[in-house]
Amino acid sequence: MWWDKRSAGCYFEPRPGYACVFEMPREALAPGYGRAEVEEARSLFLRSGSDPSLREAAREAFEHLTALYRKQRPFRYFVLAPIDLVSQMVLHSGSYYLPVRWGSPCYSPSRAC
Repeated sequence: MWWDKRSAGCYFEPRPGYACVFEMPREALAPGYGRAEVEEARSLFLRSGSDPSLREAAREAFEHLTALYRKQRPFRYFVLAPIDLVSQMVLHSGSYYLPVRWGSPCYSPSRAC
């Protein structure tokens, strides 16, 4: 989520007034690309806005990185990453990972969204 300062959502969809401390994990990189290539794709995405040609270029850049990752690290992509997602989304200790901010009216069960 963009509001979680440690998440990739914060990194790829920054919002004014929210500090982001996300660090790209080593296992997110693969032979054939590094942080610089991820930064290039991110930059395209952030600049794209409503420009269809930039949006298409960003999509192609991310698809290229994904294809390289899938080819270079298939076990991590198809087996370990889904297991990691289950542990992050299901097996956790509290409500920190709920996709609702604490101040949101939806957080309180007595309020309607």
